Amino acid sequence: MIQDLKKRLVKEDGNTMLFVMGALGLLMILFVFVFNMGAAFVTKEQSASTARQASLAATSAFYDELRHALSGEEIKYGESDENDSVDEEDSGEGESSEETWNFDEELQKARESTPIGSLSPNEWEIEILERVITAALHTPLLGEIVEEHLKSNISHQNVVEAARTAVVANGGELDGAVLKIDENRFKVNAANEFQSTSYDGFFEGIKQKLYRGSAGPRVNLIEDLWTGHSSYDL
Repeated sequence: MIQDLKKRLVKEDGNTMLFVMGALGLLMILFVFVFNMGAAFVTKEQSASTARQASLAATSAFYDELRHALSGEEIKYGESDENDSVDEEDSGEGESSEETWNFDEELQKARESTPIGSLSPNEWEIEILERVITAALHTPLLGEIVEEHLKSNISHQNVVEAARTAVVANGGELDGAVLKIDENRFKVNAANEFQSTSYDGFFEGIKQKLYRGSAGPRVNLIEDLWTGHSSYDL
């Protein structure tokens, strides 16, 4: 009888050990599942950040293109009195209607007359730049010249490259990433790649690009000056 009891106890110990090992295995699988869910959520947030940084980079590059295209420019507009009679020139009565617009001087005037307030230095500079260019575009005769000059000198490729560089810098995937110009904003759809953590063959080899989109701030000048495509593959 004692021998039978010993055998039964040994058998029950073995069953208990198997149960404990099975339970631990299930707990590990559950833990890895929860861990992967958390990692996927983090990857989604990284994708959103990548898209946001890329859209801001494209917006900043567009402003840089505007500033670079006009820096040092002095534009004459209106009509001169080349056709005035010699008598008028000699008498000094002829007056030229030609005017000169200097971008750097206008920018400096705007800086001196615009308080920074609660804006950051970068936001302040952007506001001044927009104000100077918008005023020029709405000035008769001058507006057409400035508009044509900017359209001819803005490098769309530099804007696209800025968005592409930002995607890569933030660990994003260029495959499937897109830059769109819509509603006077630069919008980027990009993804970071999620890769699962496996346990004993479970969740092995799971890879997925998790796409998210973001739009930069509204830039009214895009509508007037952007002549490139409305969409670019990055």
